[in-house]
Amino acid sequence: NGVIFLGSILVFNWIIDPTLAMLRHFVEEDEAWATDFVGASLSALYKVLWIYPIYCISFVLNTVMYQEIADSALALRKSEPVKAMPLLDRLINEAFRVLLNLVYIVEMNLIYYLPVVGPP
Repeated sequence: NGVIFLGSILVFNWIIDPTLAMLRHFVEEDEAWATDFVGASLSALYKVLWIYPIYCISFVLNTVMYQEIADSALALRKSEPVKAMPLLDRLINEAFRVLLNLVYIVEMNLIYYLPVVGPP
């Protein structure tokens, strides 16, 4: 999970974004707004269509793996497991958690545009 997540961020920040910046130098000043728009759009699409889905999938997979670890630890103690939540309730909880994280990510991106916190 971490290799794909971190690797994709590094590829975007060190290869794709600098390539777009280099291409901006070939565009005339009158049309520079178009390259800025394309760069901002590509960045937003990258975050929405790649980073957030990877984050959500990783979140769900980690939840499943932690449950397996907890079950194994419980088996080692030879204790009775607590009755598991129904599948629908677990899916609802995970969907709420994903939605909550989406709201958090949107808030962090909006805070970036505040004059005190964001770019000068």
